[in-house]
Amino acid sequence: MVSVSNRIAQVKQPRGGDGANQKQLSELQDDYGRQKHLSVETEIPVRAFVPNFLSIKARQIEEWVNTQLDARSLLPVLLRRLIHSTGNEIHQIDFPGYDNAQRKGSDGIVAAGKATPWVPEGNSYWEFGTNLNPGSKAESDYAARLISIESSVRSNSTFVFVTPRNWNGKSDWEKKKNETGDWKSVRVFDASDLEQWLEQSVLAQIWLAEQLKLPVSGYETLDQAWSRWANGSEPSLTPKIFAPSLKAYKDNFKDWLSQPSFKPYVVAADSKDEALAFLACMFNELEFQGFKDITAVFTSPEELRKLISSSIDFIPIINSEVAERELLNAHQRLHCIVIRPRNAVDKEADIKLDLLNYETIEEALISMGIEEWKIERLAKESGYSPTILRRRLSQNAVIRIPVWAGDDDRAKSLIPLTLIGAWLTEAEADREIISKVANRNYELIEDDIVRLLRLDDSPVWSVGCYRGVV
Repeated sequence: MVSVSNRIAQVKQPRGGDGANQKQLSELQDDYGRQKHLSVETEIPVRAFVPNFLSIKARQIEEWVNTQLDARSLLPVLLRRLIHSTGNEIHQIDFPGYDNAQRKGSDGIVAAGKATPWVPEGNSYWEFGTNLNPGSKAESDYAARLISIESSVRSNSTFVFVTPRNWNGKSDWEKKKNETGDWKSVRVFDASDLEQWLEQSVLAQIWLAEQLKLPVSGYETLDQAWSRWANGSEPSLTPKIFAPSLKAYKDNFKDWLSQPSFKPYVVAADSKDEALAFLACMFNELEFQGFKDITAVFTSPEELRKLISSSIDFIPIINSEVAERELLNAHQRLHCIVIRPRNAVDKEADIKLDLLNYETIEEALISMGIEEWKIERLAKESGYSPTILRRRLSQNAVIRIPVWAGDDDRAKSLIPLTLIGAWLTEAEADREIISKVANRNYELIEDDIVRLLRLDDSPVWSVGCYRGVV
């Protein structure tokens, strides 16, 4: 077979003309450019140093779309996470998912500075579907894009079709479409390709494992953290509850993400679940959604250790002290977020979630459908704390009763402190009064305070030399 480059050299001058057949030469040059582009992309090495994590097979991916009705609206979310976590110099990515998945036009658009085995260099237009007949869907989408996108744009762009099903005819279809020259190149990914792509993205594996309801422990997505927080209340909590905090800390958070990391970023709240729920809302803000796709929450030191030892770029959110110990100096390479109790002694936080004001709690409760006559009572009962408000609205006994209240001795030790309310540790008179009321040595009381401050949803607070009961 004669190569395209040789065919270009063999173009004859038209009979009676003074120059080469310009139309034929131009077509051959375009064909040569496309073949050269495809040749270069096939030589791109797969991302290295990705640890073994979860093993999700093509069969499970196809079963997902067969059994879950929302798979069509979640497929673009999976692809977006895959692209963000494995792409190279991604300048633009638009993959609407969830409620926006059925928009008109291309299902996805990507602009990449460099190619990977999965994401073409330059502009690419993506189409996908969960249809039982991938070939029919691919033909329909291909024809639609030929009409909606000008040939001058297509000649410099790649068409990508994705199906979460196994498609035996994908290679023949891809070859046939590349021969037409309608696009710079045409690519097809099916369930088998998605299985291989997932092997290069631990973060996408974690997300898909949650959708597949696979048993996992030690890690989760922010979406799962938000679902656990919001749905622990009846009715479910709304992001409006964090509106003032999002506004107050957004610029600070953006500055931290835009600069090289030099220290862990600390977020403190009344409870760890509250802090995670806040972060879920923060990463849902438009300017942070790309970063959200490379985040994961860790409580297990073993799983975190695997990822930190690899070369993958991600944002670990640390939700336990044992996992935090595994960070070591990882913050010099990665943007790391650490969750800590708001009332912990001598712990400076970059974000410290304060109590709500009445206007915020009123707006949030109204949006949740709470009757107006209940709002003032709930505000007072919760002390304007989102964590306590969630507890008051929950029907789950485990959520309604904080951990410290389950220990009788610990709860009894709080009674004399509650009678005092607040005190200054440097004031000898205050220490003496506390000691008399509690009938205990003050040093032992201070030891109790330190232990209580380490608890999630702590019943006490500490600011400098001041102590008090929440």
